[in-house]
Amino acid sequence: MASNARILVVEDEFIVLRVICEQLARLGYDVVGTARDGANGIAEALRLKPDIVVMDIGLPDMDGIEASRKIMTHSPLPVVVLSAYDDRQRLEEAKAAGAIGYVVKPIAEQQLKETIEQALSGQGQ
Repeated sequence: MASNARILVVEDEFIVLRVICEQLARLGYDVVGTARDGANGIAEALRLKPDIVVMDIGLPDMDGIEASRKIMTHSPLPVVVLSAYDDRQRLEEAKAAGAIGYVVKPIAEQQLKETIEQALSGQGQ
C-alpha cells in the first residue's frame, strides 16, 4: 500500500478527473481537493498545501506547465503532470517549470503510483 500522501488533482475533463481520484483512493492516497482549471488549481494548491499536485497539461485557461510554474513561485510543491501525448518537448518544458514527474494518458495505475512515490521521495523522473 502506498503512503497516505495528500494529493490535489487538477484535470478539466470530469470523467478523467473521477477516474484519477478513484485510482488514487485505491492506491491509498488521500485526495484532498480537485480543480478543473489552472487558476483554481493554483488557488487550491496554495490553500490546501497538499503533499503533491497531479495536474493535466491541457487545461482550459492556462496549460498545466504554466500553472505548475506559478505554484512553484509560491510554494515548492512536487507536481506530476499528465498528458495525452508522449511528447519529449512538453516533458522538457514540464521539467523546466519544476514538474517532478510525467504520466501519459491513459493512466496505468501502477505507473501513476510509481511516479507519485518517486516524486514524494524527491527522485522524480
